[in-house]
Amino acid sequence: MEINVKECNESSHFKEYDTTYTDLSTCNAIDCKCGIHGNCTKNKCNCIDRWTGVFCDINPTFTFTYWPIVIFANIGVFELLVVILLIVLTIFFRDHKEIKMGRPFFLISILIGIIFHIIIIFLLYRVPTKILCILYLWLKLMGNALIYGSILIKCYQISYLYNNRKFKVLTNNKVILFYSSIIFAHIFLLLIWTFVDNKDYMKSSVLSKGDKFYYCGKPKTYIIGLFFAIFFIILGLNEIYKARYIPRQLKERLGLPLYAYVIYVLVDVFLTYSRDIFSPNFINSIQCISILTFCPIVAYNLNFKKIIEIVNRFYYVESNENFSSSEKSINQYRTKRITTQSRTKNFEISSIRFF
Repeated sequence: MEINVKECNESSHFKEYDTTYTDLSTCNAIDCKCGIHGNCTKNKCNCIDRWTGVFCDINPTFTFTYWPIVIFANIGVFELLVVILLIVLTIFFRDHKEIKMGRPFFLISILIGIIFHIIIIFLLYRVPTKILCILYLWLKLMGNALIYGSILIKCYQISYLYNNRKFKVLTNNKVILFYSSIIFAHIFLLLIWTFVDNKDYMKSSVLSKGDKFYYCGKPKTYIIGLFFAIFFIILGLNEIYKARYIPRQLKERLGLPLYAYVIYVLVDVFLTYSRDIFSPNFINSIQCISILTFCPIVAYNLNFKKIIEIVNRFYYVESNENFSSSEKSINQYRTKRITTQSRTKNFEISSIRFF
């Protein structure tokens, strides 16, 4: 009997040698469904580019670049310590005219809101969970309410006082009512997002290279929060416009913090609607830069400047004119404590006396 042994067509088959008789081999048909992310070897898929699975059809997991968070976290810790120091100094100097004109309650409310935003930096590079996503929303929205709510009320107080023919002062009860309305409106919306509209927080997407990543989605009623922000921005800009003719020495410079807040909100809206498109490294980096830029602008213009004015007025320095010729290059200073006008109470313009 004649046996005809054909050559093995390696384009559609592969040779498999017997482990006992190495001279013998079988020609097996290639039967792999590896797709474009794997190479078929002896009917087994060898995955490439970090793809996994029997058929190399499971996307690789996205890996974070952690060196940016080291930089952002260090800056965030520094800003957090500065804000805490500003809170202590604001309480300590609460009876001085600079703090009273700025309303101590609102100044501290703004600083607490800044702390909420800085804490967000330490949550961005963590693997998202439902609880983490809800916490992120609470910190962001309550931070906005504390910061922008205080700025809005301060703007309204100034414009109400100077645009009223009888120069009436907005009463403390009305101030508390307006401020509480803003805070409770945000809390009510957050409660809806926490217990009712809470099904779409954990979402996933795939980058062009195939890397799969998870991110915090937005509630279906997120557009309501967006309307909140736009509404309050319009109110604030209107109050700034109405107070444009008031002399600078009679009002706080709220324009720059307000404009910074507008840019911050626009950046946040862009990032919220782009989380499924761009890399988490890009989204998180932009958001960290936005927070670390917005918070110092607000704290510097509304708190830090007041503390510096108090310190410069409370302690002043002057060079000593009687220094010896051998010490001409050395500046000598003496300090004198200013006791007059340090704790005047003539500037209680509708300030909430909680401190």
